[in-house]
Amino acid sequence: MSTNPPLRVAILVNSPRVFEWQFQLLKKIQHQGNGTIVLAITRGEPEGQKADDEKQSLALSLFYRHTYWDRDKFKQKPDAFAKRDLAELEVSIPIISMTPELTRWSDRLCQTDIEILRGHKIDVIVRLGWRIIKGQMLTVPRHGVWSFHHGDNRINRGGPPAVWEHYYDQCCTGITLQVLSEKLDDGLILDRSYTATDRTSVSKTRSKLYWRSVDMLPRKLAELRQLGGDILSAHSDNHTISFYSQPLLTEKKMSLKEVLLYIGRSLYAYAKQAVFERLYVEKWVLYFRIADEMSTSLWQFTKIESPNDRYWADPHIIKRDGTYYVFVEEYMFDTKRGRIAVIPVEADGTVGEAQTVLDPNYHLSYPFVFEHDGETYMIPESGENRSVDLYKCISFPDKWELEKTLIKDAHAVDTTLYEHNGRWWMFTNRQDTAGGTTHDELHMYSAPHFITDNWTPHPQGVIVSDVRCARPAGALFENNGKLYRPGQDCSVDYGYAMQIMEVTELSEERYSEIPATRITPDWNDRVVGVHTFNHVDGMSIVDAKTFIKKNQVI
Repeated sequence: MSTNPPLRVAILVNSPRVFEWQFQLLKKIQHQGNGTIVLAITRGEPEGQKADDEKQSLALSLFYRHTYWDRDKFKQKPDAFAKRDLAELEVSIPIISMTPELTRWSDRLCQTDIEILRGHKIDVIVRLGWRIIKGQMLTVPRHGVWSFHHGDNRINRGGPPAVWEHYYDQCCTGITLQVLSEKLDDGLILDRSYTATDRTSVSKTRSKLYWRSVDMLPRKLAELRQLGGDILSAHSDNHTISFYSQPLLTEKKMSLKEVLLYIGRSLYAYAKQAVFERLYVEKWVLYFRIADEMSTSLWQFTKIESPNDRYWADPHIIKRDGTYYVFVEEYMFDTKRGRIAVIPVEADGTVGEAQTVLDPNYHLSYPFVFEHDGETYMIPESGENRSVDLYKCISFPDKWELEKTLIKDAHAVDTTLYEHNGRWWMFTNRQDTAGGTTHDELHMYSAPHFITDNWTPHPQGVIVSDVRCARPAGALFENNGKLYRPGQDCSVDYGYAMQIMEVTELSEERYSEIPATRITPDWNDRVVGVHTFNHVDGMSIVDAKTFIKKNQVI
């Protein structure tokens, strides 16, 4: 824990009633204790002074009607945009109202109000309402006014959130947390994150974006309290020049043609998905190759396919006495639940019968298996049970018993361990906020030994916040003296592809990685996804997503 006092935080809101995602963000700040919310500043409406209103065109009217329909059709639970009163927070927040001077786009406080704010000795102002902030308010807090841009401001500036990513068919939608400056979209970057753009619904994408915000800002406050103001300029984006070559995007400038195209694409994607889901069901298969070294040409791999009452995915390998034992998620269509099975494969490629090895009354997948000091262990994904459980093999390969629960009461998925420099490292994706996703944020912990429930979070906390590579996709491996981490690319769809990341630094102080290569589902026209890779002593194996007609399911 930091010995520095909690940061003094103020918030800008339009009224004492805020959105649910904002309420949960403030609740998390209060609960974690890295910031004390000392003031809520609501926005008063000036008499006789108002921003220009533009007449609503037919295009804009259609756009808003579709927005309302989309939100009603695809209601997300929990609803990020339900209204909550600030008075419902556990710790009450003093509320004052200030009336800004208006220009067409911005809000600016008078000198009297500026002096009132200075008297509160604020460290950070968090903008959760108001319009564009200009003037001395930007310099009142010691560490600036922090604000979200729900988009990647290097690609799309303006708004509304997720609309232009959908319009331009961009597979990812970004979130940017920045310190505001007088120059629009040119403040210091504090953090970035990326989630998948849902092609059927802007509301679905927005829900993920705003729930992600709940985790981002409190983490950065914790980092600021721990490490001090140097973090404000530490982000790599703050040291590179970046031109923005697109116009400032806004729905008010959309032509009728653009609105109709936007609506048409949404409806087409929704109808296509609805028809497809009525006719087909997802089925994963395995592809493997045994050679003297790691195989990297997927077209050379041989397929292993399950009966049509189940599928096999998430392959992990243990080699014992010349036989490869491939541990998999065995998903049963009748129970709609996964269990762990093992498939023996001989050195000549002969595939044996699958055998169930773990089948509790909750979903299991991703059987990360490893050996240490002559013993064999497994950590299956058990997010549904809100635990990370370590099993020990008592009779190989089919009898296992629970050795230790490593993490309790956490929705963690695809946990992967790696031993490095005498320390064990845990990589896992977590869903820490209701409404969030497990695809986007990779957490890391470490411990002197893996049989423990005392795992230390890495100082960076979330080491990757990017749907294109965060979620683990297999064991870390070394090749030609370099260390690699397979990561899932869930941007186009869950399990679409893999990004193999080269780990450039792994220590108790810092973790860093860079993209090395990709595995995409292009070697076979029946394959539409690939999301696990493992290699052990000559065997390379991946899983691949295919589809079969529902009437083919046994």
